[in-house]
Amino acid sequence: MINFRSSQISKIKNVPRFFNIDSRCIYRRVSYFTTFHSYDKYELRERMKRPFYRENDRVEQISLYANKLARNLNFNRSEWDSILLKSKERHLEFKPMDIALLLNGLSRARIYDKELFELLIPQIIKKVSFFTSVYLSMVLSAYSKGKMLTPDLYNILKFEISTRLYEFRTSIEMCMILNAISKSGDTDKIFLSKISNHILKFFRYFNFTPQELSVIINAFVTLGYYNEQLFNTFSSSLVNNLNSCNIFELLRVLNGFMIFENNFNDIQNECRDEIVSRVRFSSPSDLTNSLYALGSIKSTLINSNISLNHEIIDEIVQSIKGRSLTTLQCFKMEFVSNLLVSFSKWSFELGQQELLKIIEHMVTIRMDLNLIDLSNTLVAITKLFCVSNGLNDFNEIKSVGENNLILIVIQKLMRKWSKDVIGLLEQEKTELNTIIKILDCYNKFGFKSPRRIK
Repeated sequence: MINFRSSQISKIKNVPRFFNIDSRCIYRRVSYFTTFHSYDKYELRERMKRPFYRENDRVEQISLYANKLARNLNFNRSEWDSILLKSKERHLEFKPMDIALLLNGLSRARIYDKELFELLIPQIIKKVSFFTSVYLSMVLSAYSKGKMLTPDLYNILKFEISTRLYEFRTSIEMCMILNAISKSGDTDKIFLSKISNHILKFFRYFNFTPQELSVIINAFVTLGYYNEQLFNTFSSSLVNNLNSCNIFELLRVLNGFMIFENNFNDIQNECRDEIVSRVRFSSPSDLTNSLYALGSIKSTLINSNISLNHEIIDEIVQSIKGRSLTTLQCFKMEFVSNLLVSFSKWSFELGQQELLKIIEHMVTIRMDLNLIDLSNTLVAITKLFCVSNGLNDFNEIKSVGENNLILIVIQKLMRKWSKDVIGLLEQEKTELNTIIKILDCYNKFGFKSPRRIK
């Protein structure tokens, strides 16, 4: 408690000789100001509590408010529309920090307004030398994700990054840059070599997480750039931390080391074991997406002579298939469709009894596909039926005996779907090719058209 003598406040009448002031009140006020280290930061914090669109507010409030909304996962369209409108009005006043934070907020919210992005390009080019490494990363990432990266802007950002690469000392900056470069499709080996050497030089200081390494590996795979020393370093860092990755990050890592035929520290087998263990607890969505990703990896290994790669892929596919069939009752039509399309497209093995079990499940659940997904599902069923019965030609389906159990169940499914197909054809505007696929599948299984099915 703090005591004040009445002599010190003689101008105030009718005040007792001593009075008490709660010191906690002063402490709270002092702490509130000193927490922000400066009055400017305190003022900025207070301004964040008010709507940014007041006339007397500073322009940086727009970008800070956008970043705040994105961090809080607030996707209220009216608020974002206000931000876009105000940004277009005052874009000439933006400083490098304002531009970077605004673009970062819009990118997080998946809002890519073409007019605003184009308005900001001249400002970025004019002030590019004043952008910090973090702001350069934010700008490049936002424009690449929005697919609005013009050659002029990219070349200027690339030159700035190349000449100031020593400034990039955080893992998130390197992830954002490499991911953006991979989206731009730049295969400049000299530039990529400079970046990889920079990562190697400061690897211990970057302190990459396994998730960040999976992003970087995927970027190098997309760009077709390989540095053996760099990937060996990645392997050493990852091999004991794979349990921190989710199944899709593990697939990225596996894909990178398989494509470049690098098995340093037995990283491929470690990835396989971790993926198989994750599959045992995966949801239908994760299972179907993982199967499709494996098919994509398999397609890149066609020219690979390393049998280990194919064995690993086959083992993971078998684990996904086993888990899917075991938990089939949890699969909605969307996931069953994705499952069949993946097996068909990537030519994964699916036995007769396994196909029969899936089709029987489809008969029992609601058909909630659009016409495009429906046509893809019917094509996948047709192909898988032919493969499982050893047919080389779709036209041979009619030659299969009428007592074929799979054929009977497929025809039952098509009868059930006929009304839904007709309803979708009447409601949706569909390309002729999609309609032809549907009618062709019905014809192959002995139906003239969905309308005539009884």
